[in-house]
Amino acid sequence: MRWIVVILFLFLTGFTVFCVTETSFLDSLKEIWVKVWGKQILFDLYIGFTLVSLVYFLNEKSIGRAMLWMLATFAFGNIASLVYLLLNFRSIEAMISRIRSPLA
Repeated sequence: MRWIVVILFLFLTGFTVFCVTETSFLDSLKEIWVKVWGKQILFDLYIGFTLVSLVYFLNEKSIGRAMLWMLATFAFGNIASLVYLLLNFRSIEAMISRIRSPLA
């Protein structure tokens, strides 16, 4: 399953580079923000960032490291969360396994 994360990371990073070369991020954000659906999409996105940040706090031994990853995610989006997932794949997989079988 790790290969899926690699593919998503490469696709998202490539598409982000393309977007940066095509138009200004701030100009695009201004256009998105004036629309009701634009606000809803951004709100939804940041709820997702918050949920991913919960994984950081559950997985990291240091609150400081979890906070840094959370800030990176809020600043750089899912590129940061995909990097985190790639770097911590085994520990997150182990955490999920413990949740699946709490009596084991």
